[in-house]
This record gives sequence, C-alpha cells and structure tokens, in this order.
Amino acid sequence: MADHDQEVSEQQDNLFYAFAQETLSRLKALVEPIGGVPEQMGYNVSFGEESSTRTIQTKKDYRKVLLHYQFQIFLEEEPQLTELMQQPEPIVSRAVFEFAIITANRLLLFDIIKDAIERFDTLDLTRDQLIESFHRYRTVWTAPTLRYETVVPLLNFKSDVRHEVTLGRHLALSPFTPEEKTQAWNSDVDFYPTVKNPIEFNAFLQSKYKLACIRFQDQKKEYSTEDVNEELMDVLTALRLTKAGDVGAPAIFERSELQSRLMMPTATISRTNDYVVRQSGTEYNITEAELSQVNKLFVSLQGLNAQAQRGGLTVALRRFNQAYSRENDEDRIIDLTITLESCLLAGLSKELSYRFILRGAALLSERRDPKETKALLKEIYDNRSSIVHDGKTLLELKKGSKHDPPDHAAKEFLRQSEEIVRDILREYVIQMASKKLSVKKVNEQLELGIIERLAPQER
Repeated sequence: MADHDQEVSEQQDNLFYAFAQETLSRLKALVEPIGGVPEQMGYNVSFGEESSTRTIQTKKDYRKVLLHYQFQIFLEEEPQLTELMQQPEPIVSRAVFEFAIITANRLLLFDIIKDAIERFDTLDLTRDQLIESFHRYRTVWTAPTLRYETVVPLLNFKSDVRHEVTLGRHLALSPFTPEEKTQAWNSDVDFYPTVKNPIEFNAFLQSKYKLACIRFQDQKKEYSTEDVNEELMDVLTALRLTKAGDVGAPAIFERSELQSRLMMPTATISRTNDYVVRQSGTEYNITEAELSQVNKLFVSLQGLNAQAQRGGLTVALRRFNQAYSRENDEDRIIDLTITLESCLLAGLSKELSYRFILRGAALLSERRDPKETKALLKEIYDNRSSIVHDGKTLLELKKGSKHDPPDHAAKEFLRQSEEIVRDILREYVIQMASKKLSVKKVNEQLELGIIERLAPQER
C-alpha cells in the first residue's frame, strides 16, 4: 500500500511539473516583448513602539501576468466552446460542466505556481522549488480543516501583562509588538477595494495589546469569522462590565496557510461586531490579577447561551455595548437607560418609573447605599425622558459650578450613569448564570425580597 501511495505521489509530481514547465514557458513568452515582468508599487508601513514609517515598495506583478495568461487560454479555447454550444442540450450541459472543472483545476495549479514564483521572485524555477510548493498546497487541500492565525488589536487598552494570558475560551491576551503590527497592517486588503479597513491608522498605531488565537475551519465551509466574533463580543462585554474605559476591537486580522490565491486572495482583514466602537477615548487599565474576574464574567455570559434570548438579557447587553460606539452624550444616556429598562422593567407595563428605581436600589443594596442608588436612578430616568421627549441636551440638564468647565457636570453625570449601569447589568449576569434564572425570575426574587424586608420582624 505504501509503495502504491508513493507511486501515485510521484506521478502527481511529474504531472504537475510538466504543467508548471509549460505554464512558465508561456509566461516568459508573454513578458519577453515588454522587457520583463511588469512592476507594481505599493505602500509598506513599518511600526515602532510609538511611531511608524511609510515607504513605497516596488515588486514584480506576477499575478497580473498569470491573469493575462488565463485570459489568453480562454481566447484560445473560445472557438471550441462556441462550437460545443451549438450542440444538443445534453451535450452542451456536459461540455460546459467539464470546461468549468478544467478551468477550476487549472486555477488551483496556478495558485501553486504563483506561490513559488513570488517566493523565489523568478520565472526560472527549479523542479525542487516547484515540487516543494506543490506538496505544501496538496497537504493543505487534503486536510479536513484550514488553519488561521487570528489577531484582534485592542484599542485604548493598557495592562501590566507581559506574556500570554487566556481570556475567554480560545483567545489569549498579550502585548502587540511592532513586528506583529507591521505584518498585520501590510496585508492583501488591496485585493478588496470595496472593503474599508475597520480600524483607523492612528488607533492601530496606539494599540499596545491584542487578543489572538489559532483557529481551524472546515475546508467545506465558506470563510467566516462568526465564531471568533461571538467569543470576542463576550470577552469585550466582560471587560466592560469589570471596569470603566473605552476598550474596543473593531477589526480581525487573519493569515491562512495559503496566502497566494490568483482569483480570490484570502481576505486578511474583516470587521468585528464591535466595528462601530469609538476608536479614541478613555484609557482602559487592568492588571493581570484583575483578569480572573473578567474570565469569571465571560463564563457567566457564555452560560446564558443555554437560555432563549440569553434569559431575556440580549437587548440589555447589546445596548450596553452600543453605548461604547456613541460619540454623542445624549445617545449614550439613551442606550444606558434602555439597558436598565430592559432588565429592571422586564415583565412590567405599569408603575414603570417606581419599579425602575425600587428594583435597582434593591439589587445593589449590598454594595451601594439604597438612598444614593434611588436618587441616581431617578435622575437617569428623568433626564432620559427630557432628552427624548423635550429635546434637551445633557449640557442644558446638567449645569455645574461656574468654576468648573462648562461640560464638567454633564461628564460626571455620564460617568456615574455608566458606572451604575455596569454594576446593575453585572449583577444580573452573575445571578442569572449562577442560579440559572431568567431576567423575569430575578425580578420576581427582588420583589419577594423587598416584601420580606417590609414585613414585621418576629421578636
């Protein structure tokens, strides 16, 4: 059996080498009249610790030559294809199918040749160079999965972490080195002119940390970062529920085992579900010791997936994260208030403002003064109403001392609002996950607890 496999492998090697020789010969004939392979110019950015350098690089455009050759082959085969199209329908269908298979296989082999000529920068390739590329591609093609190196730059993030720390199930937090930045930024995104880079250059430059993983995707499935996105959003939510700060992650950079594609280069950058996040803002600072709390919250968030609509918390979590994308303070207050309403008012249709305040104060009674909680929640509810129904701005609603900057009171109110929303939403996540309850069940227990505290105590 081993001898047979070896014989088949050698036959494949010989067939590919013959095909490659013919292709390279035709490519040389194509470029000879124009004095050689055409060149293309592109920008290359090298990153340092705090700066970057942009240079123009010139390299041979082998892809253009191969595409021109493919077009030439089509022109050569066009008369035969046209003749076949005149035949009866069954013959036409079979012929078109066979033509499509031949073309697809040819393009796959072109990928191998493109890889070799780009790596060695020559059309005069040796047999060993061609066969090495062929074996590498064949191994990947016959594997059940395709391997991707995934990097997610974190914005406005600072830590004392100096090595990889697991954050989530598969992602790991570590410093984002200048070398890694240079490799990620200089991607093949130019092949996708309609795709806008989701991360701004200055935000990318300032990024000091990344989340990364190695992932494997079924060869038969269409390329997708959905699984990474879902885990990433729960990691970001856990970070945001732990501390204040504008941590964000708008882009995923990926490298696959097969970087050289003729017709469909592998997309190396894509948007995350957090792509609209504010890309500059307050620094998020967390120590390595505090990351254990983040992981606990991540586990709790993942535990909610066993319930429909995450136990009724889907809208609250989405609006909480959406607040991190808002540039306008009034919009942030609206998002934060909807987050609270989606939790505290679940299942209610009357006495809304009263229950909003009562349940919030009861939920946080062990960590916050109920009177202070009541006052702040009332202020949030009333100010949201004034913004939505009366068109008021936060600056109009929050006038501070004449000695303070004009927006000081508004910014402080926004900070306090975000903090109490963080505390309330975190408490719901923890209780719902640990007790396997829905939002409505947590609220029922809150109501019972309030009644029990009001009942006369036995002496």
